[in-house]
Amino acid sequence: MDIYELNQLLRPRKICLCLGLSEEDLKKAIDENQITTFEELQKVTKCSTNCGTCENEIKKFLNQYIKKSSAS
Repeated sequence: MDIYELNQLLRPRKICLCLGLSEEDLKKAIDENQITTFEELQKVTKCSTNCGTCENEIKKFLNQYIKKSSAS
């Protein structure tokens, strides 16, 4: 394992910088609340409610995560 991989394990990538939300935070919210839309995710986590620049990335992440989860 190189230093980059170790860093990723210790410090998950933040997807919403303003609120400090990582992909793991979003996955947890999606799973616990059975979220299927960006609006639901935004209501639960408040993601993309400050500057909004992460909205497209969060929507993409949500769609990919839902597809991956339903394929399992």
